[in-house]
Amino acid sequence: YEPSEVVCGRFTASTNAELGLEVVAGGLGKAQYAAKTSYLVAHLEGITTLLCAGTAGAMNEELNVGQIVFSSTVVEHDFAGNLKKNREPRFFSDEELLSRFETAASTASLPFATGAVASGDEWIASAERAQERVAQHGVIAAAWEGAAAAKVAKVHDLGFLEVRAIS
Repeated sequence: YEPSEVVCGRFTASTNAELGLEVVAGGLGKAQYAAKTSYLVAHLEGITTLLCAGTAGAMNEELNVGQIVFSSTVVEHDFAGNLKKNREPRFFSDEELLSRFETAASTASLPFATGAVASGDEWIASAERAQERVAQHGVIAAAWEGAAAAKVAKVHDLGFLEVRAIS
């Protein structure tokens, strides 16, 4: 296929009309992703789904480098829990979209796992901290931008899915 480019303000999207795709690098961190994505959703026509894709860290030893993770839910694990006891922001993925991605991965014999993905600006660098996140939130992987993508999707009434490869 031959992608084309669409300039939207300061951002450039690679597009593929045949597949109905607009691809833009979201940026690092929740704030950057939310600001950029909100702008693009408001200014590009026809967006129905946000797919947040990139790499993630495994939160257990069952996941291997290169394995794909699909989010069933995204948990904003670094949200100030003292404001709302036991009510961390949790966002659910679009079930139909999730099913389509799982079917595609299975058909292609790609190793994947589906589960909750931790999203936050905290770099989880120790096994102890990872186990705390697993115990508290039931997550299988951790990345940064998923909660921002989920929030933008919710505000704009769009489908949402986070797709990560374990790094």
